[in-house]
Amino acid sequence: MRQLAALLQVGRTPSSAFEVAAESLAESPDPTPTGRRLEDVCRTVARGSTVGRAPSQTMRKLAADPSSDNRRLRRVERGVLADLARCWEVSERTGAPLAALLEGLAEATEADLDAAAARETALAGSRATVRILTWLPVLALGLGYLIGADPLRTLLATPWGIGAGLVGAVLTVIGRLWTGRMVRRAEGAAHTSPGEPARRRAPRSSAEPRLGRREVTA
Repeated sequence: MRQLAALLQVGRTPSSAFEVAAESLAESPDPTPTGRRLEDVCRTVARGSTVGRAPSQTMRKLAADPSSDNRRLRRVERGVLADLARCWEVSERTGAPLAALLEGLAEATEADLDAAAARETALAGSRATVRILTWLPVLALGLGYLIGADPLRTLLATPWGIGAGLVGAVLTVIGRLWTGRMVRRAEGAAHTSPGEPARRRAPRSSAEPRLGRREVTA
């Protein structure tokens, strides 16, 4: 985004700016899958611009069919491309400086991705807790055998053991469902990927020169 902003600021056309960005990505000595996808996006937008198709149209089409196999990356790709398309549309309709819009979008996207990484780190402990609690009963049976007891015989052959086993199984399932639901709710609240808040929040001013990502709407 910042490279595109710099190229547009010095007078490059959209077709030329995306072509230069694609060439820059192609020259990377160790390209990542994300880098290769960015290169494909830039070349596709550049080719569309040379035949008269607006960059916003091409990016909206690409956003509708993200290529990544990772669900989180697909969501980010879809949101970022949709936001880039909005930047172009806002600039075309209002005359707002496109380079400034892209700079603001880059800053907001970086902040969103940093926050998403922090949330993933925070949720990692909760996910580990769910797994540990699920396997604790199995570990307890193993510990029973290690100290010379026969926990399975007690659980399956005595009334108290059968009752305790049934209650323990029910509580284990309830605990797994409960903690899993809490983690999913936290993940759902955290999944405000780039592009999603922009559709729910109106801009303060459509011609404001440095709009954050959440303020860039069509």
